[in-house]
Amino acid sequence: LCPSYDDMKIKIRSASRQDLLEAEHDKNDKANSEMVEISSKACIIGVASKWAQSLCLSIVRQLRHRKVSVVFALTGYTALIALSLFPDAICVTNLTGTVVCLKNTSYWTLALLLGALLLMANEGPPDLTMLGFTVLLVLSNVISDADAWSGFCSTSVLSIGALFVVARALEETGAVEKLLLPLLGSPKGHVAALLRLCAPVAIFSAFLNNTPIVAMLLPVCEGWAARSNLSIKVLLMPLSFASMLGGMCTLIGTSTNLVLNALIEADPDPPLAPLRMFSMTLVGLPAAIVGILYLSLFAPLTFRPRSPPSEAAVDESKQEYDLTEPSQSSATSSDLPSTGGPARYG
Repeated sequence: LCPSYDDMKIKIRSASRQDLLEAEHDKNDKANSEMVEISSKACIIGVASKWAQSLCLSIVRQLRHRKVSVVFALTGYTALIALSLFPDAICVTNLTGTVVCLKNTSYWTLALLLGALLLMANEGPPDLTMLGFTVLLVLSNVISDADAWSGFCSTSVLSIGALFVVARALEETGAVEKLLLPLLGSPKGHVAALLRLCAPVAIFSAFLNNTPIVAMLLPVCEGWAARSNLSIKVLLMPLSFASMLGGMCTLIGTSTNLVLNALIEADPDPPLAPLRMFSMTLVGLPAAIVGILYLSLFAPLTFRPRSPPSEAAVDESKQEYDLTEPSQSSATSSDLPSTGGPARYG
C-alpha cells in the first residue's frame, strides 16, 4: 500500500516542476504588468508633451499679433506688481526641503523674462534680446558679473564659436564647393548621386558644424540636380541626415559632444573619462556608413522622383495638338457671320 521510492521521487519532481512553472508564470505576469504600466505612463507623458508643444506653438502664434502682445504684457506685469506687494504670496519647496518665498528680485526677473519672450515672439533678435536683458540683470544686482559671463569662459562655447567662424570663412571663399563639385560629377541615377553626396558631406561635418555645411551645400545641390537631371527632393533630406551622421564621429563634429565633454570635465566625480577627438569614432563611423547606405538605397524609393515624359509621349501630344488646331480654327471662322465688308460700329 505504501508508495515506492521511485514513485515518491517522480511525484516530488513533478511537484517541483509545477512550482517552477507557476513561479515563472507569476514572474512573466509581473513583468507584463510592469511593462503595461511603463507603456501607459510613457503614452501619457508623450500625449502631455505633444499637447504642451501644440499649446506653446499656438500661444507664440497669438503673441505675434501686436494687440495680443500688448494685452498679454499688461496682464502679466499687472499680476507681477500685485504679487510683489505681498512678500509671502508665492512660496515653493526646493530640493533640500526648504521653503523659499519669491522676493522682489524674483518678480523683477520674471518681468524681464516676460519682456524677452514678447520681444522674441515678435521677431526680435534672440542674441541681442538675451544679451540686453543679461546686462539689465547685472545692473540691477540680481546676478554678479561672474555669473553673467561665466558661459563665455566655457571651452565648449568658445569651440562652437570658433567652428562657426571657420565655417563662415569656407562659405565666403567657396572652398567646400570647389572640393565637392569634382566629387559629385555626373551620376547615372539617384543611388549613385546620394553616395557621392552623403560621403563627402559626412566627412566635412565630422570637423565642422552641421548647420553651415547644409546651408552652404543647398545651392550646390540645386544646381547639380538641374545639370544632372536629378530630383532635388531626393537629395535635400539625405543631405541633412548625412551631416548629422558625420557630426557624431568626432568630438568637434557637433556642439552636443563639446557641451557633454565640458560637463564631464567640470564634474568632480565624472562617470567616465573626458572625451578625446576620436573617442566616439569606433561607434559613430560604422553607424554613419550604415546610415549613408540606407539613405542611398531607400531615399529614392521613399520620395519617388517624378520621371520626365518620354520623347514618344511628347511627339504624340504634339501630333494631337497639330490635328485639333486647324479644325478648331476653321470651325471658328465658319461660325462668324459674313458682313461683306469691314465691321461698322456706332
